[in-house]
Amino acid sequence: MALHTHLQRVLPNPVFVYLYREDRLRAAISAYIASKTGVFRALTPEQLQRTRREVEYDYEGIRQALAAFDAAHAHWRAYFAASGIRPLRLSYEELQADYHGSVTNVITSLGGSGQKSLPAPRLTRQSSRHSETLLLRFLRDHAERCPASN
Repeated sequence: MALHTHLQRVLPNPVFVYLYREDRLRAAISAYIASKTGVFRALTPEQLQRTRREVEYDYEGIRQALAAFDAAHAHWRAYFAASGIRPLRLSYEELQADYHGSVTNVITSLGGSGQKSLPAPRLTRQSSRHSETLLLRFLRDHAERCPASN
């Protein structure tokens, strides 16, 4: 609660935008690949090319990335609940499907007109055939290792 009190002193009446990803496993695969390539965002073709490097499959590494994803989002949800905050929720999937509509909705929710044209997104989608291969292999391995959780 002390964090929220401090934030309100510095930023009176803050509005929170909670950006999350519905597809937890794809988020974990992305984080796992980023941890191995050192590229956490792709703003240039060179950075995108580095994300396309095939990284070695590691069931435990992906499982740990998934656990970290879940823990981080659980902490945010707990913080919002404990502080009485109702954030504006925006999923990565919504943003990807309708960038202009999603950003306009955020701007409008923050009190802006949303009438101005928006610049194109700077980030490049980093998923690849290799990330899908890692995902499918993880699902297969997880089904074999943890049959009760399926």
